[in-house]
Amino acid sequence: MKKTFALLALTALLAPALAADLATDLDTAARVQPGDHANWVKARDRVVAHGPDAVAELAKAAAAEHWTAEGWVRALTAEVARLRIARPELATAVDSPRGIDPAFYGMTRLGKPYCRRDFAQLGKEGVPLLLERMRWTLDATPFSEGEAGALEKEALATSLLQVPGQLADTRARFALLDAAKNAELPANWRQDAAVSYGQTGGEPALASLGAILDDAKQPLAVREACAWAMGRVPEAASLDAIKLRLNDDRITGGNTGIALVRALVNGAGILGNAWGWQARGMAALEKGNQIRRDCALLMIETLKKHPAEHETIANALVQIELRDSLGWLQDLSQDGQAAQVVRDAALKCIDPLKDALNRK
Repeated sequence: MKKTFALLALTALLAPALAADLATDLDTAARVQPGDHANWVKARDRVVAHGPDAVAELAKAAAAEHWTAEGWVRALTAEVARLRIARPELATAVDSPRGIDPAFYGMTRLGKPYCRRDFAQLGKEGVPLLLERMRWTLDATPFSEGEAGALEKEALATSLLQVPGQLADTRARFALLDAAKNAELPANWRQDAAVSYGQTGGEPALASLGAILDDAKQPLAVREACAWAMGRVPEAASLDAIKLRLNDDRITGGNTGIALVRALVNGAGILGNAWGWQARGMAALEKGNQIRRDCALLMIETLKKHPAEHETIANALVQIELRDSLGWLQDLSQDGQAAQVVRDAALKCIDPLKDALNRK
């Protein structure tokens, strides 16, 4: 009994020192710059070396309240270390994904690298390991030579960026915003990051998405993705952000204007998507119905201003599936005060919408 008490007393005395060492190692690892694989692995492994006794402290350091704009990298570091101690099989699945192994994907039906499904099956618990891979260790991956290696890298990177959004893991939002803003990344990777950011960032994400979209110096592909991403935020404020830009000639004019009109219309279609609101359940029914109605009205107004985009607008109205919009189109097609090109555009939207409503 005396030995037991002595051991407990010794453990109590040592615990603060161990916690302090762990905190120091966490801080060191969190300061490693993105892409610095060698120093990251060395620093991360020092944290992991604290072993199972550190799991509880790491969990505290990775608690939800620490995933802030200022603290998310340290929280990510803590959660990565915790998972590598407590769930090593998850780490193995992300460190050595079969989807980029030629011996595996060469035997699949398509014969091409593909990781997204396997990563998604890990669930939200695996997301911090995906963020780690994208931030620190992507370039250290032993890809194949030549074109095969380029395809493997593309499949891995896009999956790392897409899956956190697919799983709607809010912890990923700041990492995804960093990627969306990173001019050193390929534009299509930044597209994926922007869409995932919309899926994870909630209403606060709209300001950052709008800033990127409004910046004419950004690649058009990234600006388009920000418009799509706005539609991924299921709030009335998203519609306001889309409407503001559809009515801004600085956005919809010039050489890139029509492409951005189409992207914003697509964003409105995503935001008003009837199936999406149905999937959110009865609690969101009233809110969804109002947003869908407002999205459909915006599409009618956009048709008047951009009748040449009737096909894209019709596709959005089909997604929204609001029966009232059929009457609005019919009225517009017969409006003697509207230009003929507008009446013709409205007429061309009617049949696709009728078909969608009849299927429903």
